[in-house]
Amino acid sequence: MTPKCIVYPRSAKDVSRIIKILSLLHTPFSVRFGGLSPTPGHSSSEDGVLIDLREMKEIEISEDGKIASVRPGARWSDVYEALDSRGMSVVGPRLPDGGIGGGLSFFSGEYGLGADKVESFEIVLSDGLIVDANSAEHPDLFWALKGGGSHFGIVTRFDLSTVPIRDLWYSMSTYAITEVPEILLAFKQWQLRSADPKSAILVRVGLDSCTITLVYSSPWSKVGPPCFNAFYGINVMEYLILPTNGTVVSLTKALAKLFPHNPMRHDHRGASRKNDLGLYSAVEAYWIWRKETLALRESTGADVTFMIQHVPKTLIEKGVEDSSNPLGLTAVPQQWWTIVADWDSAEDDDLVRESMKDITDR
Repeated sequence: MTPKCIVYPRSAKDVSRIIKILSLLHTPFSVRFGGLSPTPGHSSSEDGVLIDLREMKEIEISEDGKIASVRPGARWSDVYEALDSRGMSVVGPRLPDGGIGGGLSFFSGEYGLGADKVESFEIVLSDGLIVDANSAEHPDLFWALKGGGSHFGIVTRFDLSTVPIRDLWYSMSTYAITEVPEILLAFKQWQLRSADPKSAILVRVGLDSCTITLVYSSPWSKVGPPCFNAFYGINVMEYLILPTNGTVVSLTKALAKLFPHNPMRHDHRGASRKNDLGLYSAVEAYWIWRKETLALRESTGADVTFMIQHVPKTLIEKGVEDSSNPLGLTAVPQQWWTIVADWDSAEDDDLVRESMKDITDR
């Protein structure tokens, strides 16, 4: 989609002025933060105005280090680096190149979702009014902004509660496709047996290999925390990151290099359910997915990745504890599945998106 013009505000007051002018002229517009949404039209406007917030990228840390005030044009990698010298971090996504927005954190099992750690929003409303939304001011709006998407205004500042994490243990390994059944079994054992909220696993199953990132949010011996024992015996094809102690910044920099943000055409689909042993004891589901996505790659060149994300009970309990949980999640262990596709040609848009929908529905 091609907008008529793009404007780059540098402050909340700029955004307010723009909204007032566009409202007066009844001009359609869209807003872009980090460009995370793959949905056509979500961050662009055909023949309208695009409000691009990339110039609003200031980050301020409170004197006591407990609050990081972040403008929407910042990148998560910048936030992590700003907090590194304080020995702190935030509950942000695992891949650092995206703009301020969604994504599960390696620390979500211990501290909840990123939305649970927002202490206040500065937001420009539809009439151009600039307000703060928090537990004391506009509390209904504050609650809605944590789970209602972009329907309430344009957020121009996020005040994020920091967490006392800097040093941690991590590793990343690649495995042959033939190891997927054993990997899924190990993942099941970790979900059922590990009560340690400091442990986190990122499983990315591709068409040619599987990559596993293990993270423990405290330093450990290089042998690795025992909560990951089920994975240590699986044959590794290649270590992308040898087991090591490092920092949030060193981990996210390594991930950024290994999984660069490529401006390809993109689609992702998700589903959620309670932990289901049937998925692992009969891995036909994976092989069906692989057969269909191999055919999709053959016809369009699309690179498709399947991810299983563990959502422990503690993640949801933290949201309830923080008087948040606007998504209304039930406090039981869950799995969130994600299928991601990247491709090059606009001519393949309909085919890839329809195929992704069919695979997810199945």
